[in-house]
Amino acid sequence: MKICPYCVASIEDTLNSYTACGKTLEINAPSAQSAAALETADPAPEMANPVPVQNPQPKKKTGKVVLIVVLAIVLVLVLLVGGTVLYLYSLIHRAETYTDTYWQAYEDCDGAALTESVPDAYWDYIAETYGYTEAECLDGVTYYMEQQQEALGEPLTISWERTGVSVGLADNDTLSEVQEQMEAYDLDCSLGAAITMDAMLEGADDSESYTKFGLWAVKIDGAWYNASAMHDIETACEEGYVEMAQYQALYLESITTYWNAFYASDLDTMSAMMPDVLWDFLETQFGVDQSTVQACMQQYIADILYYSDLTDNKITFEPTITSVEAYDKDEIAEINAYLGNGLSTDVYEMVAFDYVMTADGESIEDSSASVMMQIDDTWYLYDGIYYFIDACYYYMGS
Repeated sequence: MKICPYCVASIEDTLNSYTACGKTLEINAPSAQSAAALETADPAPEMANPVPVQNPQPKKKTGKVVLIVVLAIVLVLVLLVGGTVLYLYSLIHRAETYTDTYWQAYEDCDGAALTESVPDAYWDYIAETYGYTEAECLDGVTYYMEQQQEALGEPLTISWERTGVSVGLADNDTLSEVQEQMEAYDLDCSLGAAITMDAMLEGADDSESYTKFGLWAVKIDGAWYNASAMHDIETACEEGYVEMAQYQALYLESITTYWNAFYASDLDTMSAMMPDVLWDFLETQFGVDQSTVQACMQQYIADILYYSDLTDNKITFEPTITSVEAYDKDEIAEINAYLGNGLSTDVYEMVAFDYVMTADGESIEDSSASVMMQIDDTWYLYDGIYYFIDACYYYMGS
């Protein structure tokens, strides 16, 4: 039994339809005719080439992948450019640091600051070309700097302003000139950085020297060095500053000490600078002992000062050696004839110098020369020997 959904009346199962409430309600399954029709209907035709059903795939995020790749490339380029810029900046900074050190060395007359900024192999070139050691070059460069200071007036101050920069790699045109110079030194330069500048050197007396200058910092065998320092050291060798520094060390102290002792009538100092054989020679020639010789010399000096109108007891003598020239054989023979066999030698050198002598409240600048002689590998001032002999001759008679 079924229930009508419209009037809620009970409906017998035997009925096919119900209309009591005014509504038509189909009760049982479709009619036999309808069922038969369904059974006899043609089946759906089969597809000749059935297409397999594929599961849908998720779409690839190609846009995001491309963006990531582009960003990665940009990042690499930024790092490369940034790294290159920083590296170039570090090279320029290195060259500027070398420039500051270089000019400070000239202000301080610090030859070591230059000789320490060149490779060890450079000294092999100097030794083979000029015959000087590193220590001798140090003295020469220092003397060279001192001459620059003297020309402009001490103290010397140096200022510089950068006008350009250059960076050169091996076999690069920018580096070619400095590479050629390094090759002349038997050095292999693989990298360099240069500062070009305007430099002003000012002395204490307001004198000035203006120069356009370029300084190269060069990389050799993995280390950095100062190419300008190498150039200056070679200049000191070529132009005689190393040789003059040797002469200053060899002769200057003797000349300075002797003449200051002479003008102060310091007979003990003067006598200590003479060879022992001199006293034997004077005793043989004049029959006098050393104390008598000193007394003669004291009177000799007093007369020279008197006739020179020099009365100040605090006379100072400051020489600077300017040249040295060896005597030839004829000149040596003439001197030896005057001295006799006891004092004779085969080595004499004329040492020229400029000097400043302060006396009677005034400074006198002039030039003069002294003769140095070598006896038994020791250098003596011939002037001193001559004056002792002359003093005995003058006051003791021939």
